[in-house]
This record gives sequence, structure tokens and C-alpha cells, in this order.
Amino acid sequence: MRPPRKVAILWVAAALVGCSSASVYEPRYVGPGELTLRYDDGLQIWAAKKILADSPAFGGLADYVRCVPAAAEHAEAAESDGSAAVGTGWAGGIIGVAGLGGLAGLGYLEQDEVKAFAILGTGVAAGLLGISLALISRSLKNTANGHAVDAVNYYNDDIGSLGGSCDRPPAPLPEPDPEPVPPPLAPRAEPDAPPAPLEPEPEPPAGAPVQPAPSLPPGSVVDSQPEPEPEPSPEGVQRDVPVEPEGG
Repeated sequence: MRPPRKVAILWVAAALVGCSSASVYEPRYVGPGELTLRYDDGLQIWAAKKILADSPAFGGLADYVRCVPAAAEHAEAAESDGSAAVGTGWAGGIIGVAGLGGLAGLGYLEQDEVKAFAILGTGVAAGLLGISLALISRSLKNTANGHAVDAVNYYNDDIGSLGGSCDRPPAPLPEPDPEPVPPPLAPRAEPDAPPAPLEPEPEPPAGAPVQPAPSLPPGSVVDSQPEPEPEPSPEGVQRDVPVEPEGG
């Protein structure tokens, strides 16, 4: 019972590998010439709500993006690698199926072992070659998908996202308003000048005698007001002031 169980497991694994998911979301806002990507058992490129090109060959993509040099270069690489992937895939499948004919060598084991092993060896070699070509085809398909995505991105950045296409260039974008010129800066206020230094008092000339202040007895008070001068007499002659005699 074990062999049938193993075979069943292999069939389930093959079915899971063969199943592929599909993208279900459709963008709501797309420019007239913009390209979008979807996946449904392979990469698809859509334009104007219809399929423009799909994996693996991406036929027609290079012509659609011809006006954008970078996009056209990647689109041509996608078409070239995709076509090579198709060719190697078919070749690998045919050679792999032909390799199954090597099983016929089992019928010659009892009659001629040399002939039997030669047929079996040829079948094994054909099967290995078919597997190698299938792997090469898978690698070329992945490379073609990468080039196709790059072509779409280059095209949308340059012209597709602006609402145009190679057959209908987009309208020129309005020029942005010039930035306002800032007003000139006010001149900086200069700091106040420091006050002029005071001129020192002139020193007395050398050799001039310095008059000492008069000495006063202790307890004396200096009258700061000068004594009034005597008023002249009406006749203009100063009268004699009588002096009282001492002891009188």
C-alpha cells in the first residue's frame, strides 16, 4: 500500500505547483496612455482597459513604448528573452518526451544487455537535456518579466502618468509661479560710540612754589562770607571813627 500512497502525494504536490493565483484588483483611476500590470497565470500589461502584451513573449510592448528610449530598450530585451524562453521551453519538452523512449531498452535486457543499456542511456541523456532546457526557459521567462516591468515603469514616469502616449504626446505642464523675492534686510544699527575720556587737569609747572594753607588755631570758625567795605560819607570824605581810650 505504500507505493500508491507515495504516488498520490506526488500528484498532489504537482497539482499545487501547477496552480497559480491571479490578481483581481483593477485600478480605478488610470491615465489614457498609462500602462498597468496584472497577473493571471502569467504577467499581463494592460493599456486602455485591454491587454497590450503578456508573458512570456510580450509582443507589441516595444512598439507601444517606442518614444521613451529607456523603456524601448527594456521592452526589446523582454521580447527577445521571452521568445527565447518559448523556444527553449518547447525544445526541452519535446526532447524530454523523446527521452521516455529510452524505456524501450528494458525490453532488450534478456536479449541484448548492451543494446538495452544503450537505449536506456540515450533516454536518460535526453531527459536530462530536456530538464536543462526547461530550467533555461524558466530563467529567460523571469528575466523577460523583469525587463517588461522596467519598461512599464520608465514609460509611465516619462509620459504615461501624464496622460499621453507615443501617438498622442501629453499637454505641457504649466510653469510654476516664480518664488517671491524676500525684502532686503534692514541695515544693522551700529553700537553707540563710547564717551570721550576725560582730560586730566593740568599739573602746575615744575618749580612753582605751592602756597600752604593758612594755619588756624583750634576751635576757630572760618567765615566764608567776606567783610563788607565801609560805605563812603555823603561828602565823599571818610569820617574818623572815634577810638575809645583804653581803660576809659
